[in-house]
Amino acid sequence: MLPKTWDREAGNWVTTPDVPQIDEGLIEEARKRMVVMKYENGLRVVIQRARDGSADVQKLFNCISQAKDVEGIDAEIIGEARELMVGKCEDALRLATEKKQLVDLVIAASVSEGIPGIQEGLLEEVKMLLPEVCDEKGKNCAAQLTAACKGVDTSAIVQAITNAESLKEELEKVLASCPIAEVLYAELNQRLTVDASLLAGARDRLVVVVYEDSLGMLVDKFQQGHVHALSLQRWILQSTSIPVLANANALMIGEASQISCEPRIHRHLHFFFEKPFC
Repeated sequence: MLPKTWDREAGNWVTTPDVPQIDEGLIEEARKRMVVMKYENGLRVVIQRARDGSADVQKLFNCISQAKDVEGIDAEIIGEARELMVGKCEDALRLATEKKQLVDLVIAASVSEGIPGIQEGLLEEVKMLLPEVCDEKGKNCAAQLTAACKGVDTSAIVQAITNAESLKEELEKVLASCPIAEVLYAELNQRLTVDASLLAGARDRLVVVVYEDSLGMLVDKFQQGHVHALSLQRWILQSTSIPVLANANALMIGEASQISCEPRIHRHLHFFFEKPFC
């Protein structure tokens, strides 16, 4: 921008002819240099944070990727950043291989994909482990659901159902924190699919177990005189109105039905004969 002064006669700002004009090319070079300095300073900060662990590899990767849009960057600092990134990726791949946790494996594979200079075999090993880990999680989940379909422990059944419903949550958390290749996501998502019939069976079993536990509690309360016979009988009648309760313990229901009538008669007779005559 050229120096200007206020022209009273013209009522406007005009270029001052006595002041030397600045070369626009020099101004543009200065602007470019400011961009380079700003990028280099930011990259140095990210490098330092990546070294001490306060910044993840993904942030370092993003900064390096932005280098292609900036001309004149110091090649030495870019080289330092790339060397650090390769080392961090290799460490993440080795750790993921040792821990064999789905989140660690997916993040390590996603971040390291396409990074030149990574030791051969590390990324391939992680990619081979991913399907195995997913299949193992799926098998464990199916085994828990199978046991839950025949179980009598409410907490164990609830836990099996919860694990099945949250099976894909880990994958969704990874997707929210770092980009995953569509092909890899589709494969892992398919392998983490739960058998719908097993999950439905576990849910039905939970209804039955909760009903039976509640029926047993009501029978105890009834025998102690804390619950009215009508309340117990209504609970018993639910076994005929809710389809899934057709699988409930028929013997237990029959005994509860008998108890709901006989003890009440005895108590009435006992009360009648002990009542003093007027």
